[in-house]
This record gives sequence, C-alpha cells and structure tokens, in this order.
Amino acid sequence: MRITLGIAVAASLVVACAAVEAAPVGDHQEVVGGGGVKLSVYSWGNQNGPAILFIHGVEQSHLIWDHQYDSALAKDFHIVALDLRGHGESDKPTDEAAYNTSELYADDIAAVLKSFNLRKPVAVAWSAGGFVLCDYLRKYGDGDLAGINFVAVSTKRGVPGAEKLKGVGSSTGNSAAGLRSPRAEDEIDSTIAFVKSMAYKPLQPDELARIVALNMMTPPNIRAILSVRPVDNGDVLAKIHVPVMLSYGLKDVVVNPDTAGHYVASAIPGAKLNYYEDAGHLLFIDQADRYNADLRDFVNKTNNKS
Repeated sequence: MRITLGIAVAASLVVACAAVEAAPVGDHQEVVGGGGVKLSVYSWGNQNGPAILFIHGVEQSHLIWDHQYDSALAKDFHIVALDLRGHGESDKPTDEAAYNTSELYADDIAAVLKSFNLRKPVAVAWSAGGFVLCDYLRKYGDGDLAGINFVAVSTKRGVPGAEKLKGVGSSTGNSAAGLRSPRAEDEIDSTIAFVKSMAYKPLQPDELARIVALNMMTPPNIRAILSVRPVDNGDVLAKIHVPVMLSYGLKDVVVNPDTAGHYVASAIPGAKLNYYEDAGHLLFIDQADRYNADLRDFVNKTNNKS
C-alpha cells in the first residue's frame, strides 16, 4: 500500500513535468555562505528594479516561490531566492552545528546580499525562514534592508511562550517522527500529509507532487537535526526599524495565526498585520493574487521611502 503510494507520487510528478508548462528557470549562482557552505541561489525578473529576497521554510526550497517569481512581479522587481543550507540544491553538511549556529545563517544571508549586489531589498521570510532572517538581523541589523515581510512566522522555538504560537498541525507535533524517519515509506506518507496540511485549498495533483518532491530533497538525517536550537527573538524584533508587513492565513494549522500574529505585531513597532481568509500556511499559494498585490504595494512603498 505504502509502496504503491510512493510510486503514485513519483508517477504524478512525471506527469506534471510533462503536462504543465514549466516555470521560468532563473539565473543561477553558487554563493559561499557561513562556514564555507555552498548555497544555491536563483534570480529572476527586472535586474534594475527594487529587489526582493525570498527565504523559504524548513524542508522547502526556492521552488516554493514559483507563484511569485513566475508572476507579474518579475516584470518590475529583481527577485532572488535561495536554497537554505541542507535544502534543495545547496550543500548538506551532516554536522548538527551547521544547522544550529545563529551566526552561520546570518552569514549565509549576508553572502547572498553581497553576491547579488542587492541594495536595500525587501526580505520575505516564511515560516522557519523567519528564524533565519532573525539570525541575520541579530548579527547585522536591518540597515541594508528596505523592509521585511514576515509570512506565517512565530519567531520563538523551544522557549517559554513558544508552544502557544504553534498551530494544531505543527510539523513539530504528530508528524515529526515520520518526517525524520529513515524508512522511505514513512517519510513519503508523512511528507504528503505535511504538505497537504500547509495548504487550505486542496493543491492540484501536479503541484502537490512538486512540493512533496522539493520537500524530500532534504534528507531524513538533515531533517532530524533541523530546528532543535531554542530561540527567542523578542529582542531582535524590538530593534527592527524598517517597515514590516506581517502576513498570516487564518486557516493556518502549522502556526497559530492569532497568537503568533498578535505576538509578532506587538513586538515590532509599527508593523502592519495582514490576515488572509481561506488561506493556510501556504498563503502565498492559497491566495497568490492577493498576496502578490500586497507584496507589490509594500515593496513600492518601502522603495519610495528608502
């Protein structure tokens, strides 16, 4: 049964690749990040336009942002998205310290900004990508950014108050063991369930297969050592001075949109909180048109201010 399910996922991915017009492949660059880890980074769009740096969440890759880089946003903005260490096409060191040292993530983001000569970009950090951006802010501050869009973030992990920011279907809950299992059938089943839980609207078969595939590019041994570092970024949030837009889907089961949204909004002076009806953790897919319009407006406003 489980073997059949795995074959079905693989088959649907093949069908998807054959039947659906592929999203544009961006210009690729290999960037050396913290500790010498090689990061895979792509860019699209108007190289002379305001820049947007997309930072994905745990077990994802730059490909999760295809509804943004393969959209009208690319006509006006310089879009850059990286694969975080351990994810996608980037290096996957096996040392736990490579994934639980704040300065390494900070240096990763700084290296991408420098390599792509991104001047005052808006940084978009989704889910666990919020921890990565906070690592960067902790070391480098926000002086080189025009603005920040936190998407479905909690910013706390493994510290008092963090539990109430989680959703009922958080990947650190019931599905964690399967996601980190060395047994392929367990990993496949759990990954499919996890991906389905992130979207409020049922994903089309081709998109479901694609997102499951990019999730599984992070090996189980790497999944097992991700996100174990206790973090409380309250001090970092309080020091943010650039404009901040917060985006949460009201049907999110990974992060609690109410408690997390209000906590982060209260911690950042002047942050704008946007809620999306009929959207889950993947709100930028569930409500792609509205999200892209909101992001366009935010980038334009921050660019005029910078």
